[in-house]
Amino acid sequence: MIKDIIKLESKNFEMLLQKFFNEKKAFYPKKLADAMEYSLFSGGKRIRPVLSFLVADFLDINRNKIIDLAIALELIHNYSLIHDDLPCMDNDDYRRGKLTSHKVFGEDFATLAGDALLNLAYETILETVSKDNKLFISALILAKCAGAEGMIGGQADELDFVNPEAKDILDMYIKKTAMLFKAAVLLPAYLHINEAVYNDLQKYGEKLGLIFQLTDDLLDADQNEENTYLSIAGKEGTHSLIAKLNNEIKDLLSKYADKAHILIELAEYISARNL
Repeated sequence: MIKDIIKLESKNFEMLLQKFFNEKKAFYPKKLADAMEYSLFSGGKRIRPVLSFLVADFLDINRNKIIDLAIALELIHNYSLIHDDLPCMDNDDYRRGKLTSHKVFGEDFATLAGDALLNLAYETILETVSKDNKLFISALILAKCAGAEGMIGGQADELDFVNPEAKDILDMYIKKTAMLFKAAVLLPAYLHINEAVYNDLQKYGEKLGLIFQLTDDLLDADQNEENTYLSIAGKEGTHSLIAKLNNEIKDLLSKYADKAHILIELAEYISARNL
């Protein structure tokens, strides 16, 4: 069931994103637009914006209020992937089975494409907030989660690691990966304005992001990467932590009964990506 829901939600968001980008790209230099589009539509499951919509449903908030912020979130995520793949960072030639942006367009245009997606994200955020200032806090949360306190800070920690311990790696995962999941969860949560629910969802987002990163470690196990939780705890320890996080999510959301079942199932679905 959850797999079908994600597939449908992803397809619907893809159409929204394509329409959005088609309206923008006519104003951009063609090669730059092509590089942006190449990475933006490279086959991702759109888990983060889908998560925002599922949380909006959980909170009985109209999805239309957060569509533009969900698009901005996906733009930020995709800019980060382009920059991650660059030779100065991870130096990857392939992502999702396709050549990475810098292998197709060169390092210069790949860098500019990432920059342009990030700036388009903030252009979109500002336009959204100008129409509804109640979304200001949601926009601020997204900016912080994506910046030096969050995703970028986590990348910096990873680059600077020297013999990290398991706790150091998990702290880095929270910033590098889980913070964007937390942002996805909190985009609609602030509109609900209930501190107890907000705090529960904030914890849920972080735990879900950790599960996502840990399953990524398992999927990439054959690459024998250093400075991962898997490299320290092994497969058994990583599976054990994923199970623990899933149980914590169930305990956290059980008070919301059937209303939270989709969010719990999503965590289980992400956990099973390594099976």
